[in-house]
Amino acid sequence: MGTRKFIKSLDTQSIKYLETKKRFLELARTLGSKDREYNIEIWRSIVSFLTMLVAVENWNRKHIYEMFIDCIDDEDADLSSEAIAVLIEYEGAICGDCSIESVPRFPGEPEDPFAFRRYLYAGIWLQ
Repeated sequence: MGTRKFIKSLDTQSIKYLETKKRFLELARTLGSKDREYNIEIWRSIVSFLTMLVAVENWNRKHIYEMFIDCIDDEDADLSSEAIAVLIEYEGAICGDCSIESVPRFPGEPEDPFAFRRYLYAGIWLQ
């Protein structure tokens, strides 16, 4: 259903999220080009955007994950199958469905490798 949920009134936080999602989707729609170098540049732009959300908006792993899921599931997002595949791959990295070295780190998360694994795989970050 995506962002087409029935909302009687949007609060400031909801409006801000929708604007953020819109900007993210503008970047995501450009993913999936056959030009590898172009994809790398787009991905760098997406990582910069996500880094800004973490640094300026105080987003965390859960916020980023939820936005990825919202965008992937949004039938009105107009994403190519290639772009969706890239987002699903990164969503897997956020959840830890890859080697622990490939999992992005966010501020405030455990630095100890064992504590981080527990935090990640026990789903503590989703609470």
